Amino acid sequence: MSVLTQGHRGFILLPIMMLLAVLAGVALLINREGAINTGSVIREHQPDEIRYVADAALAIGQRELRQDTDCSGYTVTGSGTFNGYTYTASVTPVSGSPVTLTVNVDAGDGTTRQYSRQVTMYDGSTQEMILNPAQDTYINSSQKNRNYNSGPQGETLHVLFGSNLLEPERVSFLQFDLQSFANLNIPIANIQSATLELHSSGTPESNVVNVKVNRVLVEWNENEATYNNRLISTSWGFYSSLSSADAIDVDESVIGWKTWTITSLVKDWLNGTYTNYGMALFGEAGNSNNLEFVSQNNPDTAKRPVLRITYSPTAVECP
Repeated sequence: MSVLTQGHRGFILLPIMMLLAVLAGVALLINREGAINTGSVIREHQPDEIRYVADAALAIGQRELRQDTDCSGYTVTGSGTFNGYTYTASVTPVSGSPVTLTVNVDAGDGTTRQYSRQVTMYDGSTQEMILNPAQDTYINSSQKNRNYNSGPQGETLHVLFGSNLLEPERVSFLQFDLQSFANLNIPIANIQSATLELHSSGTPESNVVNVKVNRVLVEWNENEATYNNRLISTSWGFYSSLSSADAIDVDESVIGWKTWTITSLVKDWLNGTYTNYGMALFGEAGNSNNLEFVSQNNPDTAKRPVLRITYSPTAVECP
C-alpha cells in the first residue's frame, strides 16, 4: 500500500480546484446571459402590453361617449390603472361629430405611448310627435238616430255606461291618422310610449268613474255615426274589441288632462297587426255619471284631444 506525501496530495487537488473555478465561471456567464435574455424578452413584449392597455382604455372611453346622447358635453374617465400601467384619456371636441378620443399610456419606466381613435357621435335624445284626431264624435242611446258632430253638441265628447249592463248609454269615438308618423320610418321598437290625452270639461262633481279605451273593429264616419249606424245605412254590429288597451279612474272633481297609455295598441296599428279604425271610450258598467271631454271641434284648441308618441329617432349623426 502506497502512502501519498503532502506534496503529492497538493499536486492532485490543484487540478480539481482549477476545474471547479472554471465551472463556476461558466455558471456565472450562463446566469448573466439568462438575465440579459430575460430582460430582452420583457422589453420585447412591453409594446404589446402597452397596446393592450391602450385598446382597453379606448374601448372604455368609446362606451362612455356612446352614453352621451345630446350631442354636447362629452366626457370620459380621465385616468386609470391596468396591469401596472397607468393611462389618461381625453376627448376633443366636446360636442358635434366626429370626435377624437386620445389615450396616453405610461409604462412606469419612462416609456410612454399615445393612441387616438375617431368616434362618430349620434343624436339619441327622445322626440315627440303630437297628433290631433282625424275625427271624433259620440253616440247616445236616448237619440239613436242622431249624429252629434255638428253645432255646440259637437264640441264635447261624452262617456256614460248607465244602469243597463247590456247597452252603454254614451260612447265616444276617436281616430288618429298615423301616416305622418309612419313616414318617419322609425322602427317600431324605438317607440317608447303612446298616450291618449283628453281634457275633461263640465261641472266638477265628486265622482270617480273608470273609463276604458277599446280598439274599434269597423270603419265609421264622424258625420254619419249614430247610435244605430256607423255609416249611412250601415249598422255598427259588434264595434269594439272586448279587451281594453287601457283603463283609468277619472276623478270628476278635478277638471284637467286625463291620460291613457296605449303604446301596444299604437304599435299594433303601425306594424299592421290591426287596421286603425280608432278607439272607443266606455264608462264603468252600472255607473250613471256622465263624463265630458273636449272634442276636436271645440274652439279651445289648446284642450283638444291629443295622441302623444314618444320615440327615439333612428341613428342621426350629431351636427
